[in-house]
Amino acid sequence: MHFPDPKTYFVYIMSNRSKTLCTGVTNNLIRRVRKEWFEHHQLEPRRSA
Repeated sequence: MHFPDPKTYFVYIMSNRSKTLCTGVTNNLIRRVRKEWFEHHQLEPRRSA
C-alpha cells in the first residue's frame, strides 16, 4: 500500500497594534507573514528575476 507524502500546514494567529486578530492555515508560513506585513504597510513585495 502506498501513502502520499504528508503535507505540512501551519495554524497561525497574528495581531496588529489595534489588537485585530488574523487567523488562518497555510502551508507556507513565511510567505503568509510577508503578505500580511506588506498589505499592512501598503507596499509591493520585491520580485527577483
